[in-house]
Amino acid sequence: MQPLRSILSKIFPPSRTTVQAKWDESFTNRKRIPPWRGRKSLDACDRAMKTGWIPSQSRVLDLGCGEGMLAIRMAEVGQCIVHGVDISGKAIEIAHESRSKLHPSLQKLLTFGVLDVLSSEPIEATLHADFDVVLDVGCFHNFKKVKERRLVAEKMHKVLRPGGKWMLVVKAFRDNKSDRSAETQWRIEMIEAACAGLFSLSHFDEADLKGPHMTSEMPGLAFYLQKTPLL
Repeated sequence: MQPLRSILSKIFPPSRTTVQAKWDESFTNRKRIPPWRGRKSLDACDRAMKTGWIPSQSRVLDLGCGEGMLAIRMAEVGQCIVHGVDISGKAIEIAHESRSKLHPSLQKLLTFGVLDVLSSEPIEATLHADFDVVLDVGCFHNFKKVKERRLVAEKMHKVLRPGGKWMLVVKAFRDNKSDRSAETQWRIEMIEAACAGLFSLSHFDEADLKGPHMTSEMPGLAFYLQKTPLL
C-alpha cells in the first residue's frame, strides 16, 4: 500500500516554487551530506570521455548540475566547456564558490546558472542551441510524469547541435524490492518513449550512483543517446 504522502503528491503535485525550495533546503545545510556528494557516477563520465563518446573540448550542458562536481570533472579531465544549470539557486551558489577556487585556465571553461527545465519559458530563450553533449546524472528520474519527461527530451533536442549526444544516468530501481531485469526493461521503455522521434539509443550500461557516505546501494543505468533529425 502506498504511503498517504505519495498518494497526495500525485493528486496535488507540488508547485515548481515548492520544488525549488525543497532543493534549496537540501543544499543549505553544509554539515548534511547528501547522497549525491562524491558518488561514483564520476566513473561513468570518465568512461564516456576515455572511450571518446564525449570528445575532449566538447561544449557540454550539465543538466541538474547541483554543486558542479561533474562539470568541474569534465573541465579537468576533458577540457570540456561546461555550462551547469540547476533549479536550486543555493546549489548554483556553491558551484560558483567551487569554480572560484580553481586555476584560471579551468575557471574560463565553466559557467553556471539557475534554470527550471520544466518552466513554460522556451529553452532557446535561455540557452543557445550549440551544445555537443547534454550530461544528466540523477536529474531525469525526478520527473515522474510522462509529459514532463517528454518536455525535457524536447528541450534537450533543441539545445543540441545536429548529431549531438545526451548522456542520461538514472536510478535503476524505483524501490529496493523490484526485480532487476524487469526494472531495467522498464527504464529502457521509459527512456525510449520519452525520446521517440528525437533521440536514438546507442547503448546503455550500469552506473554506480552510491556516494561514499551511503549505507545502501544505489545502482544506476547510463543511457547514451544521439539526436536525430525531426521528420
